[in-house]
Amino acid sequence: ILERMENLYRTTLDDKIKPRTATYNAIIDAWAKSGEPDAAARAELLLAHMMDLYETGHNVDAKPNVRSFNSVLNAWAKSGNSIAPEQAGELLTRMEELDASGEWELSPDATSFATAINVFARSHAFGK
Repeated sequence: ILERMENLYRTTLDDKIKPRTATYNAIIDAWAKSGEPDAAARAELLLAHMMDLYETGHNVDAKPNVRSFNSVLNAWAKSGNSIAPEQAGELLTRMEELDASGEWELSPDATSFATAINVFARSHAFGK
């Protein structure tokens, strides 16, 4: 459905159907709740897509925000994947680095850290 929406926007440039940050966040959140085995990886791919759209100027209204990252962290927390703790740590680091760049307002918040802790707790890798 998102691909259809993006294609329709590209062909019509109708602002009423332009995917925005909230649109992408809703889809990332849906992946987090889906229970699909590859949901966390798909959520992270969508986050990368958002970043690409924003950075290239193709859709500046798709700029990821803290909620975007927190939703991906949540997807990793629910994934049961053995690489989830590593991915969560990398996401937090990426948020801090992007925030430090000055172009992004992505300082991890309490939810970011709590969700990352949840990733580690669920993975039985706590303390690593």
